[in-house]
Amino acid sequence: MIHERVKVVLEMHDDVVDALEKIRMTDGPSLYVEVPEGSVLFDNILNLKLLQRESDSIGKDLRFHTEDPVGRKFITQIQKPDPVAEGFVTKELYEGSSSNMPTIEARLPNRSTNKSKLPKLSIPAFKLPNLALLKVSGGVLKWLVLGVLTLLILGIVGYYTVWSVPKAHITIKVESRPLPKSVTIRVENSSTTNSENKILAGSQLNTTVTESSKANTTGTKEVGEKATGSVKLYNRTNAIIEVEKGTILTFKDKSLDYVLKSTVEVPAQKLADPTDPASVSVPGEKEVSVEAKSFGSSYNIDEGETLELDDYKRSELAAVSFDKFEGGSTNTVKVVTQEDLDNLSKVLSPKLSESAEKAIKKQSNSSVELIAGSVSYEVSEQKFSHKVDDEAAEVELTQTVVAKGLGYSPKALETLIDSLASDFVPDGFELSDKDKSITVEVLGNSDDTVLNSTQADLQVTLRSFIVTKVDTDKIASDLAGKSLQEAQKILGGIRDILTYNLEVSPSIPLLSRVPSNIDNITIEVERVDD
Repeated sequence: MIHERVKVVLEMHDDVVDALEKIRMTDGPSLYVEVPEGSVLFDNILNLKLLQRESDSIGKDLRFHTEDPVGRKFITQIQKPDPVAEGFVTKELYEGSSSNMPTIEARLPNRSTNKSKLPKLSIPAFKLPNLALLKVSGGVLKWLVLGVLTLLILGIVGYYTVWSVPKAHITIKVESRPLPKSVTIRVENSSTTNSENKILAGSQLNTTVTESSKANTTGTKEVGEKATGSVKLYNRTNAIIEVEKGTILTFKDKSLDYVLKSTVEVPAQKLADPTDPASVSVPGEKEVSVEAKSFGSSYNIDEGETLELDDYKRSELAAVSFDKFEGGSTNTVKVVTQEDLDNLSKVLSPKLSESAEKAIKKQSNSSVELIAGSVSYEVSEQKFSHKVDDEAAEVELTQTVVAKGLGYSPKALETLIDSLASDFVPDGFELSDKDKSITVEVLGNSDDTVLNSTQADLQVTLRSFIVTKVDTDKIASDLAGKSLQEAQKILGGIRDILTYNLEVSPSIPLLSRVPSNIDNITIEVERVDD
């Protein structure tokens, strides 16, 4: 005799009570029970033994099947010899493929279907009476139509309310462990991020700043006007003497030099009485203008002072001031020194560097972080208002500086650190997004590290936690549309979570269910520190 075996499909969260209910409701003495991988029944072999015993008591022969390794081991320990060899066959109740095999899902509400859809209602067909045969007044018909429309609107509003209003908030607490990790990262301009080589792409920040600074001059010098006057040249020789322009005349008492302003010829001496050879000789004379060689009031000599000419003896050619010399003067003025220029540059350079760094820092924002100490400066233009020895009370310096700095993206750094830290996360865990902090320290220039406007080494420390990995999307899908009792069974059957809390609003006694709309289900995973 051939016995038919009916297939019963269990869900992962079905406990012993749920499984027995499905077995009792399934017709037939021989059942083929499909147990999913990860089922709560495999938490203890006693669950399977209890099902086997209760099934025997109601006259049903069970055959268990599963892909779960633990489940297979339990089934091997309790399973009786397969009756197929003794005249039994596992036969579909319907002709055709195995897909037509009736399962418990054909007899019970399907709790594994898409919960986002409301169940379809099957309404028996009926025939409307011939309204022409109904003798109703127009007023009654009007109210009948209004009533139908009202019911339709109420149905639509009710559907929308049931779909969109209910909310569920689930808090799942999982194990967590601290994960401190420190790593050296090199930021390079014009490079791409490379986790293998621990390279983070950098970006160049540039700015140009121009500033000026003034300072009082410290040098002094004397300036003034040169004295001028006329002298009379006396030639005591018998020949004409030509005196060239620029010839120096010296007033010996004060060592004052004067310059002849034009070339002149001084006639030779002659007898006072040309007819008397014994008469006195009269020197030849010539008046000419002179100018002091230098400025100063001391060159204002009196009339009648004797001056000597270079290359001539006083007995041959002499000069006497013809009138009082005038116009010579002396004044002390301030002038620019080299030290003034150097000091001004020393004062302006740090001021300009500070302004340039502030300008570059203004380019920093949430997407770009400037690396401290990476800014370099280059003077592109420099101009002083005066040069050395110029007469001036103050001098001004104008400088233009080109500054360059190195920046990086904090978001890109976080992504790189997460990538590096993932190598240290054990199986079944993941990095927590909460309570995560990243600190950055600039290592500076040394034999092993570098810091400039194109490269910089950073010591990056990650302080985070790893938490048990939870598939929130799958949990939300499994819970959608379930009663609170069913939802608690599902949540209680999830492995590797410590505790959970389920809140559904609005709370309506006897009608509270998890929303069928997955978008209205929020799941928050909280870590529990060791």
